[in-house]
Amino acid sequence: MLALLPAMTLLAAATPHASAKPFHVDSIIPGEGPDDYCSTVYWLEIQPPELKGPVPHILEITEDGAFIKVDGKMFHLTRKPGTGTPAIYKAADAPTVEESRVITRVDKDPDGGDINRLQGTLKVTYRKQVQTLTVKGKDVCYNGG
Repeated sequence: MLALLPAMTLLAAATPHASAKPFHVDSIIPGEGPDDYCSTVYWLEIQPPELKGPVPHILEITEDGAFIKVDGKMFHLTRKPGTGTPAIYKAADAPTVEESRVITRVDKDPDGGDINRLQGTLKVTYRKQVQTLTVKGKDVCYNGG
């Protein structure tokens, strides 16, 4: 019986502790994010079948930074200096978002300029947890006319 005790103690010591509660990336309700015509917006690639109406955004990016809503709280992130592609957005005590994208199509905006159709991933890190989301999006900016 004594020979089993050290093995049981080792097993108990090697058992991992419960991990932190997973987080949820929420939809940004119109008016919560930036009010800027020039922006990049992303939504989940696969939407729930019951969704009716406009596709909800999960990340909005403007010249003023990136906006993401996690666990019901809106965060304003800034682009980490020196990051190109993928771009990294972060702020103190907030999620970090790594944006990786490709342009799949370019359309003409009726108001002038181009609409770049995007596809890629957003790697969201928050409270030592990581989620990689497959997304679609668009980059729109009026640049003339």
